[in-house]
Amino acid sequence: HKRKKPQKMQSNNKLNKIKFVGKLGGGTFGTVYEAIYDDIPCAIKMFNDKSTLEQEINELHVLQQKMDHTHVVEYYDHFTC
Repeated sequence: HKRKKPQKMQSNNKLNKIKFVGKLGGGTFGTVYEAIYDDIPCAIKMFNDKSTLEQEINELHVLQQKMDHTHVVEYYDHFTC
């Protein structure tokens, strides 16, 4: 079935729309959480203090590439808070 895409919003409103469900995993530079955003199941990656801005930007570039794989989620958006 076709998924509903969340509406684009201002960064401060995005955080209010996220309901965290649980932790999916973590690594050296961040943690990934299962969440609901605008009634849509999603994964939220939160970078930690060990990550540099360059590493975060590289990660975003990788995520923004169109990947069709069962173990890779579709990138939708990013924001800072």
